[in-house]
Amino acid sequence: MKRVKALRRVYLGDDSVRLPADLRGGAGERRRFPVTAKPDSHKTLYDFMNGATFDEVSIARKEGAKKLTYRYRWFSGAPLPDGKDALAVIGLASPSSDAKGKVTYDGAFVTSLKVSRENVAEIAACARARWKIENESFNILKNNGYHLEHNFGHGKQNLAMLFAAMNMLAFAIHTACDCLEDLWSKPARPRAPANASSKHIRTITAYLVFPDWQTLMTPS
Repeated sequence: MKRVKALRRVYLGDDSVRLPADLRGGAGERRRFPVTAKPDSHKTLYDFMNGATFDEVSIARKEGAKKLTYRYRWFSGAPLPDGKDALAVIGLASPSSDAKGKVTYDGAFVTSLKVSRENVAEIAACARARWKIENESFNILKNNGYHLEHNFGHGKQNLAMLFAAMNMLAFAIHTACDCLEDLWSKPARPRAPANASSKHIRTITAYLVFPDWQTLMTPS
């Protein structure tokens, strides 16, 4: 964890985030975020956008057999009302089209990060990745060995919530190990379901005693 302690966090959020109150932070903190902004939820922002002067850049990229063109448009000083204190951020749109000019994606975001021609594609990709992170996490919790839906069927008062919390905690620890611990991630990734590696560790440690984590996780 020492490797990530000094890094500044970037928050991702969907259109349901109560901007900007949820993202203003405490004790004077200015949170770093790109979040989704839909027309129905942010009418003031879109009214402001109609008269704004945009910076723009287009990037052609090949993804598999497809050739896509990403067109990024952004402007500074986008207002996000919060009572009498509006938070000024950057508005960003990132539509993409295929080789025939057909629009394959059209999304808009707001961000407190400084946007430039050099980093606009990365910021937009991070904002879009929220769906990928969310969907894949839910899919793993439901279908890859954690059995989250099954746990909700236990107990009439607090037991179901306790099981769910323990399940989420295990998933969070495994995800951190996947990202930060090479000894964990190398043997765990080739196996399926996601908790298969944990089952093998539980079985082998029932019969053998290992002096340390490295000895346990290093292939012989």
